[in-house]
Amino acid sequence: MPAARTWLALGCLLALASGAIAEDTVSAASAKYGPTVYDCLRKAGLTSLIKIVDAAGMKSYFSTTYQINSLFAPNNAAVAQLYRTLQLPEQTALANKRLMLQLLKYNTIPYVRRTPYWPTKGNGFKKQKTLIPGMMLRLYTTSAGRLAVSGFANNATLIGKPGYNLVCARSVVHVTDGVLLPIEPGM
Repeated sequence: MPAARTWLALGCLLALASGAIAEDTVSAASAKYGPTVYDCLRKAGLTSLIKIVDAAGMKSYFSTTYQINSLFAPNNAAVAQLYRTLQLPEQTALANKRLMLQLLKYNTIPYVRRTPYWPTKGNGFKKQKTLIPGMMLRLYTTSAGRLAVSGFANNATLIGKPGYNLVCARSVVHVTDGVLLPIEPGM
């Protein structure tokens, strides 16, 4: 009988310990990206996008924990390419608050769309509303099996391993290799 109690006590102790480890892992994963989208961008090293958020006056919007969005967050190289495509120096582009606001609104959908939501390869696309009324994005999987999003003027591919979602509060951030444009450059 005492051996059974010892095993029972040991089993309970292991169950409690594994629960604590799992809880620590979840907490560590949440802390890694931050409690808000803005913190997530900062911790992911997306400094160029942070400048756009600040220039657009949307820091407070992306700093709340109650927003429910999916943000297609271009990496720093993609933002640098945007400035070259627009033929504008970074500071000139950032000074155009309306342009920066439109870019952010177009790269944001008012729903959480984690990667399992994407259609599988060969199964078409899923249209999504953006924060710009009447403007849509299309989620699809490329022939090479990569998750992508298509805008009015261009496409962007999600960067990271399959299933890559940066969860920030009630929103999700998908790092991309391009900036989705609501218009064609030069128009």
